[in-house]
Amino acid sequence: MTKIKFFLNPIFQLLVALTEMITGDFNDKTRNEARSLLGCLTRFDFVVALVITTKILGYMKSLSTKLQGSKVDVISGYNMVKNVQDALQEVRLLLPCIYM
Repeated sequence: MTKIKFFLNPIFQLLVALTEMITGDFNDKTRNEARSLLGCLTRFDFVVALVITTKILGYMKSLSTKLQGSKVDVISGYNMVKNVQDALQEVRLLLPCIYM
């Protein structure tokens, strides 16, 4: 849960800032651009893509960190990559059930 809070905090701050720009004392051009960006960031398809990308990058970061270790040989590295591929394939197959 802490990782999610850490990841979502900048996005939440951006949404708050955009809302303040829309309702604050800014010129029309700035308000319209803020309103447009807020609309794009809160669209369902953007949020779903963000969640999926975050999940995939979580797997990749873990794999990358492990592969950079000094005690990893070629065989164990190959097995780690294969495990992540299998996990991502499972996520891919479950996406319609989870997010639809």
